[in-house]
Amino acid sequence: MKCIQCNTDNNLKARTANQGRCSRCNHPFALEPTTIGDVRITDPFFMKAIEDLSSNNTLFFTPKQFLYFLDKRIKRKLPSLRLLMFSYLYGCIVIVGFLRLFLSVLTDNINATIFVLILYNILCICGLLDDGNSSEYVQQNRKDSATALQIIGGITLVISLVYINQVKTSYLLTPVIGIPAIILGTIQKRRFANISDTFVIIPARWIYLMNAWARANGSIAKMLPNPETTLPAIGEIRPHNTDVTDYSFDRLVVCNSTEITQMLIANNFHFENNCAILSSTGYPAAVFDTVLQMLRRNPDLRVYAFHDASPDGVSLIHQLQTDPIWFAQSSATMIDLGLLPRQVLSNPRNLFIHRTTASAAAASSLNPAIRQNLTAAELAWLDEGNYVELE
Repeated sequence: MKCIQCNTDNNLKARTANQGRCSRCNHPFALEPTTIGDVRITDPFFMKAIEDLSSNNTLFFTPKQFLYFLDKRIKRKLPSLRLLMFSYLYGCIVIVGFLRLFLSVLTDNINATIFVLILYNILCICGLLDDGNSSEYVQQNRKDSATALQIIGGITLVISLVYINQVKTSYLLTPVIGIPAIILGTIQKRRFANISDTFVIIPARWIYLMNAWARANGSIAKMLPNPETTLPAIGEIRPHNTDVTDYSFDRLVVCNSTEITQMLIANNFHFENNCAILSSTGYPAAVFDTVLQMLRRNPDLRVYAFHDASPDGVSLIHQLQTDPIWFAQSSATMIDLGLLPRQVLSNPRNLFIHRTTASAAAASSLNPAIRQNLTAAELAWLDEGNYVELE
């Protein structure tokens, strides 16, 4: 593993002999990949992730954003659909041809080929089914596995039809491989978006990684602390000799996540876009009431709701429109910029889908006015406890 200070490559023997420090500059290694379990994370890998997520240490990010970022980089990935099909066809030609030589002593070559082909396809289908149901792979991998099942089914159906008159046993390909593979692939495609994901890094290991890195290299400069411990200002409009509430904003961004609100403020989104930013939870508390007072003075206010695809998220617009704390008696224009279940269902390949009983309970108790604005598919997805966070 290379030292992040002097770039010297230290093997395990050198790291052990020097009590976990670089043999050249004596800088401590934060992470020892041989002792942190199945997930092999090195210091250079960890540092590169920090630099990439923070855009070379220019942007702030939340701890959960970092966890998602690391998870995406280390999570196992299957080959692309093209490579899956190439591997399958290669196996059909090479493996089946090789094994046929041994089986040909027991039966004729053609029948041996069919039986080996059936066995090989059954193994492939079982493997693809297992991959398609695994939460350890990304959504796109699960989708590709389902598509590969359909293609394999189609290929075996064509082979069966072509050779049905020449090889009697080829008819077995249709009921044993072709039709089941197509049906299973279709079922998998319909449900792959509903398979919840799991983090590769378990919470205990995540805490260990953070603490180990902080001990060796100090805290991560651009990773934000708990928002409850910080009180950032919004807009910081402090005109001299004038009451701040005489001023207002034309635009307001409301997030259902305190952490996302903190991240946007820390990265000066409010300055760059001349808008206020608040969370539905009342963050930042130090200026929350003052900013709302300023906003209510503007009859042309435009409010942008930025939220998760979750029961709490899809409730945000309704909360802003009906809650007296917000804009129940206001003419403010409401614009939903949040992540909606329909967007997850239409393109889930790069999204991390959670599923909990708490989210299912929250979905079932949604206000009827909110539920009527969602499609049947969205309601079913939410009622199963699914949600996707903005991070």
